[in-house]
Amino acid sequence: MLQEWLAAVGDDYAAVVWRPEGEPRFYPDEEGPKHWTKERHQFLMELKQEALTFARNWGADYIL
Repeated sequence: MLQEWLAAVGDDYAAVVWRPEGEPRFYPDEEGPKHWTKERHQFLMELKQEALTFARNWGADYIL
């Protein structure tokens, strides 16, 4: 679905960075795919920080 959207509207954006994972990530003590462990939350925060740093270095006015 994301690939289709990107093909349709990707040119409307100055840059789109997409790095799909090959396999789903599992975390210790995870009770299911919607359970947020400390490790999962930490990983998400690291991804967000990486995206913000990239956007800041690139000179972006905003990030989605």
